[in-house]
Amino acid sequence: MRIHTLFIIFLLSLLAACSSLAPWQNPPLPPGTIDTGVDSGRLNERTDPSFVFVLSISGGGARAAAFGYGVLKELADTQIRWNGQTQTLLSQVDVVRGVSGGSIIAAYYALNGSKTFPAFKQDYLYKDFQQSLVSAILSPQNFAAAVSPTLGRGHVLAQKLDALYDGKTYEDLYRHPHADLIVLATDLSQGTSFEFSPDQLATMCTDIRKVPLSFAVASSAAVPMVLSPLTLKNYAGQCDYALNKRAEVARLQGDYRVRAYREDVLSYLDSSQRPYIHLVDGGLSDNLGVRGLMDRVTLGVGQLRRGRIGQGTVKKVVFMVVNAERDPSVNIDKSASVPTLFDVFDTIMFSTSGRVTKQTMQMVEDAGTQWASLKKSLNPRLQALLTPDAQLHVVPVSLRDAPSGLVVPRRDLLRIPTLFTVNRKSVDALIEAGRQTLRQNPQYQALLQELGAGPALKSVSTTASVATDPAWQSARPTRARQGGPAGSATPAVPVGTETLYSGH
Repeated sequence: MRIHTLFIIFLLSLLAACSSLAPWQNPPLPPGTIDTGVDSGRLNERTDPSFVFVLSISGGGARAAAFGYGVLKELADTQIRWNGQTQTLLSQVDVVRGVSGGSIIAAYYALNGSKTFPAFKQDYLYKDFQQSLVSAILSPQNFAAAVSPTLGRGHVLAQKLDALYDGKTYEDLYRHPHADLIVLATDLSQGTSFEFSPDQLATMCTDIRKVPLSFAVASSAAVPMVLSPLTLKNYAGQCDYALNKRAEVARLQGDYRVRAYREDVLSYLDSSQRPYIHLVDGGLSDNLGVRGLMDRVTLGVGQLRRGRIGQGTVKKVVFMVVNAERDPSVNIDKSASVPTLFDVFDTIMFSTSGRVTKQTMQMVEDAGTQWASLKKSLNPRLQALLTPDAQLHVVPVSLRDAPSGLVVPRRDLLRIPTLFTVNRKSVDALIEAGRQTLRQNPQYQALLQELGAGPALKSVSTTASVATDPAWQSARPTRARQGGPAGSATPAVPVGTETLYSGH
């Protein structure tokens, strides 16, 4: 009888807890807010406006975070001269875009800059974040959240990430930006990419400055069924920005891509039909985080970088895409057996989406090889910012192109699972793979040569004594690339009347 009474008391207290729990909710733009409310000019005042550098880091859990960290560290250790100035190439990055696992390191760098090295390894990569997350989800104090209609496992992820980012918001990041940050999730009901950018949030009359970095990253990394979606309230219609946006997109004419963009924006402007936007893992719609940006820039409805830039200023545009995609765990085509539920899920997540990723990467690479014709198709405002001899450098940095000679072979790196945590040996191997893959990338070598980099810096090997995990399986034959140099960038005062905008 006593146990029965205690159980009833427990249930009543649990229900009371559920009714009192409420997730963080995004606030609307304050009345009278000018534009998006973000001081765009300040975001890039530290960089030279003649050099535009956009860096995107793909999804892939801790594998992507470690590989992306290696690429960032190589950029931090690379020096060039530009307009008579010498700096690290990483310091010249204007925009860092991140998807899922890639957004974890992207947000950390945008917030912390050079302190990322080596702090991110200690704060995230070397910690058992996944076990900590599972323990938090299963803990009694979060059980109420598990059965609440407004809270879910995705919010527990946001809580854990909030400690990584010290509770900081986009407003904190914008005060001392080390790069403009664009985190990408997937709009669950539309199946399209959703960008945490001032434009996207202001279209919904939401103040991005108040969005916790942890909420954006958790939205980007919320794997469906494993973690619950995270939700934004749509206030469209309550601010001038949304009204101006409606008039802007109503004038757009063009092919199916323009129509798709227009319909996408109009859906967010209709808050009566879409009062809430539910977000899940960004890798489901665009694991590289660049497809929408490429479409909009080439169609003339988007730009690359925020901040005021004078006409005829931009001499060089660098577009670096870091791809940490892995191979499926099982090749189902080699067996007559009916694929298991796990095999089907794994194949859908990594084989099917892999085809889209491959097509997107090919589109990005084509932009580099077809720059002369592409430049003519850009919108007139964007064209006006470029010098007549402006150059585009596309640098695809893929784990599949990891060079031979690494302590852990590429075939084993491609089998590292997509989890929030991988073992320390894997982390060290992936970091070194990121550095070496970038260093030996032919497009990167060509960029350094054009930037006037001197002789190759002496290789700084961070390879730990990494042993191949016996659980890893063989996959592809390795393919070596030619070795290359290393080098840094420059600051200047932005001037002029036009803007290159990092995200629609």
